[in-house]
Parts: sequence; C-alpha cells; structure tokens
Amino acid sequence: LWDANNGLDFFLDDVNDPDISFSRMGQVTNVGKVVGWLRFSDLDSGTRGYVYDIDSETRMILDPIGPDGNQSLGQTMNDFQLVVGSASELPDRERPFRDAVAWSTGLTMPNLLPGLGAFSGYEDTGAVHVTDDGVIVGGAGNRDLDNTLYAQNENWIWSPSTQLGESMGTLGDLEWTKVGDINDDATMAVGFGYADGQHKSEFLADHVGAIWTPDMGWVDVNDLLVNNTDYHIAELAGMNAAGQIVATAINPDGDVDAVLLSPGCLTPT
Repeated sequence: LWDANNGLDFFLDDVNDPDISFSRMGQVTNVGKVVGWLRFSDLDSGTRGYVYDIDSETRMILDPIGPDGNQSLGQTMNDFQLVVGSASELPDRERPFRDAVAWSTGLTMPNLLPGLGAFSGYEDTGAVHVTDDGVIVGGAGNRDLDNTLYAQNENWIWSPSTQLGESMGTLGDLEWTKVGDINDDATMAVGFGYADGQHKSEFLADHVGAIWTPDMGWVDVNDLLVNNTDYHIAELAGMNAAGQIVATAINPDGDVDAVLLSPGCLTPT
C-alpha cells in the first residue's frame, strides 16, 4: 500500500508473514479493504484470493471451488463488499482453468456465476469488475502457447436482473477486446482491442484504446480525441467518477507514455 504521508507499506509478504510466498493486489476499495490473491508457502501450486482489512490488519481467505480446486483470485469488491474473481474446480494443473465466481459479503465459499453458457466453449472465464448495482464484467478466453496468458479475450457483461451474461462485442475488425474498467452505472467501459495473437505487451503498438457503451459498442478512443498530437492511445486502464481515464500511449517518438485523458480531451459524443 502507498499513501502520500507514509510511502510504501508492505503487507501479506514473506517478511511479515513467513507462511506466504507471494501476494498480488487486485484493488483497494473505498471502505478500506484490499482484494487480491496470494500463495501460501506450503502450497506446491495454486493461489488463494484474500480480502485484507487495512485498519485491523486482518485477512479473510477466499476458497477455490470445492472440494478439489486449488486456485482462487479476488479481483475487485464493490461498496457492499461483494467480491468477484475466478476460481478453479480441478486440482491437476499448475495453472488450472478457472470459472467466474462471486463471494458474498463476509463469506469464503465461491458461487459460480450463472448464465454464462454462451461462453462455455472457452477454456477460462473470469470476472474482473463489479459495480455497486451488482453488474459484473469479465472475459472468456483460451490459453496462449505458453499456457499462462489468454490468446483471445471476449468480454461479457452480466446483469443481476437477468442472471445472464452477454457479449460486449469487438472493435471493428479486431477480433478480441479486454475491459480495463467500468463506471458505477454500467453505462461506459474502457479497455482496448487487439488482433488474434496480439495480447502481449510486445504488440502494444497494435493495441487500440477503446470506450464501450451499451448503445455504441466499442469505439476507438483515438477517433474521439479533440486535439490528437500524434499520440496513439493503445490501452485504457481505468477511469474515475469524474470521467478521467488513465491510459497507455505511444508518443510521437515511438516511446511508451502513461497519459491522462480528461473529459475535455474527447468529443461530446
């Protein structure tokens, strides 16, 4: 954790807790919780999702799918403390295939997200964001040749009212998209589009930052810039309630910059 007054504060690490071999953070919330995943030292493989309370410095471990699953990842939590992420059911892989799950407030047992049958042809599904209204977005994909990254990613949006997940579509002739964030009322998402096999960072120059709305689908954010100074916006990573978007861009010299897009940078439409 980092803040301006205290700098870095390491937690859930092997120095403060020798039972842990590594940990990752997915999100820090407005209510002082951190969601992520870790590996215990006595696990040969697999991870466990966690919810960490900053004030009390206590953790809650999120279970995989029982009885044999060996991996769970907590990605994000809404203000009602509903956690979403992914978890495995089978124990026989170093990196097992995972399903989209949700952990109800204060509970450690995962619930499989229903209504994702349209994406059953993919090896993995995983939830990545949840709004306070319970709308969930995630991705369905297949593993790359190194068996660690998605070679493809088709995003879906799940509604608690219908209990169904629907495809968020693609950007133009780019086959795959990846969501970076979604706003609280699920009327806008940010992310990027890419061609088949171009998910990894070495293809960053071929990625296209994109904005999604229910009416328009995915739109190339580069087409929306009021004053494009020869920057190529490659990926949109997140946004806040004020409409500001953090992004990765290729500058005119061909180098990579982190950039901030404010609402005034974009056309009104």
